[in-house]
Amino acid sequence: MLTEIGVLFMSKNNIFSVLCFLFFINSCTSLPPVAYLDITTSLYRQAFGYEATEITKEFYENFEYSFLRAEIGKSKDVILVLAYVNDNIFEWVSSDEISIFTKEGRIIKTKGLPHDMDITKLRRNLNSLNDENVFYEKINFSFPALYSANYVSELYRIDDYSFSTMGEEQIGFRIIETASISEIGWKVKNEYIYSLSGSPISTVQEIHPSLPKIRLDYYIK
Repeated sequence: MLTEIGVLFMSKNNIFSVLCFLFFINSCTSLPPVAYLDITTSLYRQAFGYEATEITKEFYENFEYSFLRAEIGKSKDVILVLAYVNDNIFEWVSSDEISIFTKEGRIIKTKGLPHDMDITKLRRNLNSLNDENVFYEKINFSFPALYSANYVSELYRIDDYSFSTMGEEQIGFRIIETASISEIGWKVKNEYIYSLSGSPISTVQEIHPSLPKIRLDYYIK
């Protein structure tokens, strides 16, 4: 279904779809900022069911499953639990079955948010950064709908990066990503932190023009 819609989008309806998407985004920016933030914060708090506590080493050791702590914009931290791993894609779920899919610590798909996204034709690979640092993929958005848009990301790696997790100082590396969608004039800067072994530690990422930044802190067993 998405493939069929994507073909239509990239043909004669391309310009009309992009204009509709831009009109929706521009209309959102005209809303009173305080009221808009109150509404979106309320939606996120309803969507993610686990109220997070301070993640200590004791909390981590007593928690049975791998989990992550998520913060969306100015909403409170919440916890999502790892449901499964398939082909290096991790699905994390909330109490009411909202899902965030990650690969190499990057959000590549969401289900159940007020505005979902799905990066397709995945090309980004951290192991190939020495030879390539620009990646070309496709992305889909919901509400407003945008299909098979060109998603271009450029990555820059910073080694010997120090970070703290569960009260301990560690050394890893940091990835700065500049991503853009030319069809709608959208450009963002994302940040990913990894341990020396390549395990994701945290992510700060913009995934949709109608959503604030999302921060994820990973606790993988």
